[in-house]
Amino acid sequence: MMLKRKSLAEAIDSIVYGEGENIETKREESWQECLVKALVEMPSDIADKVISALPPEVLLNMLQSREDPYIKLALLLLNKRR
Repeated sequence: MMLKRKSLAEAIDSIVYGEGENIETKREESWQECLVKALVEMPSDIADKVISALPPEVLLNMLQSREDPYIKLALLLLNKRR
């Protein structure tokens, strides 16, 4: 029985992404998705500070780029309140 040697790329993929997955099978998250996930997971006082430091256009563009109907509705309601 002959053991198959892994290529360097296969070895790195198995360490980083888990066995059987690689960079092609794993969808990369955009920086916007990473930012949103970080904001909702951090304590609210820190999230408030981070959000206030960001330009409002960045946050609005992030929300408007989503195809989620609930986010679209929330944006409509927020615009109506202004």
